[in-house]
Amino acid sequence: MTSTTTASIATYHPATSTALVAAGAVAGPLFVIAGFAQLPFREGLDPTKHAFSFLLIGPDGWLQATVFVVVGLLFTASGIGLRSTIGGRSGVVAAVFAGLLGIGLVVAGLNAPQPSFGYPIGAPQGPQEVLTTASVLHGVGFGIGILGLVGLLVTLGVALRRKAPGAAVPAFVAAVLLPVVPMTSMQPLGTVFLYTVMTAAFAATAVALTAVRRTTGR
Repeated sequence: MTSTTTASIATYHPATSTALVAAGAVAGPLFVIAGFAQLPFREGLDPTKHAFSFLLIGPDGWLQATVFVVVGLLFTASGIGLRSTIGGRSGVVAAVFAGLLGIGLVVAGLNAPQPSFGYPIGAPQGPQEVLTTASVLHGVGFGIGILGLVGLLVTLGVALRRKAPGAAVPAFVAAVLLPVVPMTSMQPLGTVFLYTVMTAAFAATAVALTAVRRTTGR
């Protein structure tokens, strides 16, 4: 019985792990596509001033909240796959950072920021003076997500630097640019920079996770 069970795990587990990693590869592009697809249908939302987080506001906010949560769960699942696919300490580190990214997205998605910067129409043209608990938790979730994404990109880049340098380089570049995003959030075109960097980072993550699936022999 023991030998049969062990053989079953040995033949099944690798396929399960790569499937979980594939879930993470889909997650980033899904987030970007779903976000941009909603922008034209939100009256008053200006992509040069309002990030995807503003899609959480209002009666249709449930849709973006669903996107945040689903994508967060997909990244968390990918961490489980990375643990065994990469293996060793690097696999553990990748799993932790993927988990942080997933948790951050879920927390941010379940806590909408309050109306501000002119959205929805009639909201104050600047930031709110007093933040609600939901706004604070959204910011905390965003910060955790950024930390997790940076760590995941660096870990994947290190793991792929020899086997797939073409996937490692974009991961390292995105990891360097991401910490700059919070510092530019209140600057002119800061939101445009956010969209650009986040799109590039999620694309780099998708490429890196796909490369992990292809290069691992586990």
